[in-house]
Amino acid sequence: MRKRYLLSTSARITAALLPDLHRLYQECLGYVGGELKGNLYVQQSSEYNAFIYSAGDCFDIVVSSSIIKDFDTREIAFVIGHELGHVIFGHNEIPAGWFLSQQTQMPHELMHMISSWSKACEISADRLGLLCCGNLRSAASAFFKLVSGLCLEDSDAVIRCLSAQYDEIKAISQTQWLSDDLSTHPLIPIRYKSLELVALDVIALRGQRDKAMHRGFDVIDDQITKVLVGSEPFEDGSVLRGQEGFSLLVLCLLYVAVCDGELNESEEAFIRRISDKSGFVLNIDEVIAVCKADIRRFRDGVIPELKDMTVPSNDVIRLIEVCRQIAVVDGALNDR
Repeated sequence: MRKRYLLSTSARITAALLPDLHRLYQECLGYVGGELKGNLYVQQSSEYNAFIYSAGDCFDIVVSSSIIKDFDTREIAFVIGHELGHVIFGHNEIPAGWFLSQQTQMPHELMHMISSWSKACEISADRLGLLCCGNLRSAASAFFKLVSGLCLEDSDAVIRCLSAQYDEIKAISQTQWLSDDLSTHPLIPIRYKSLELVALDVIALRGQRDKAMHRGFDVIDDQITKVLVGSEPFEDGSVLRGQEGFSLLVLCLLYVAVCDGELNESEEAFIRRISDKSGFVLNIDEVIAVCKADIRRFRDGVIPELKDMTVPSNDVIRLIEVCRQIAVVDGALNDR
């Protein structure tokens, strides 16, 4: 059925049809190695997109016609290499996109794990894309076109743009309370930053796959993990990603909110909005009702409860920032 669909909606690239593109595809296959058996198809679409159908070592790569029209040779090689990376690493064995698109009762923590795994898959596939295109500037230009739809010849400007936007994403993430991003792909500036760290070593492997790298990938992966963690609102391993941590967050928010002796409409709406976005099961109506029933008693009971909890320093910083947000949600800070 898959083959029937592709043959009816796309053009299979052969040496007779488009010799240059076919040659480029064969070149990419040579760089990634392995006994891969797959065809390249081009499908009409104004959107920049590429994907694979795979079963074991047999696969088909589909690239949109707009990529073939607008990307240069090295940029197309990056796209093809990226898709070959998914084949080489067997990423399609776990259909992350399907899991994340289903309206299931899957635990929130598991959803985050699948999302994080899928993003890591994209990072590793990008390495194969770089191996095939052989040039970080070409990879950056491909990223830039994917995110903006623009063709900019000044590669230095492209790199400055991606780097600056990564820095801004990181800064914004450090002040957000919780990630509700359950996407399958990292943000493009994050992908660029992750690729930048590994670029010299990957490019050095072109035609030298039997030689040792200048650095181990373990060291590089540690650096890339820091990039990914630094750009997430809450880190993997953070207590605030779990049910208990979320309860702690609500407790802190309510404590700050009622420091002036009341829980007003703006503060309550803020807490309910966070609860709705969290994905965790918490009877927020009951919690708020208990707080309102005896605010002084609730407030006096919070501190002893918090003293029994151990919270990493990074989580403390995030908690303080979120508490600052609820403190000013109804206007400027007051003396209480």
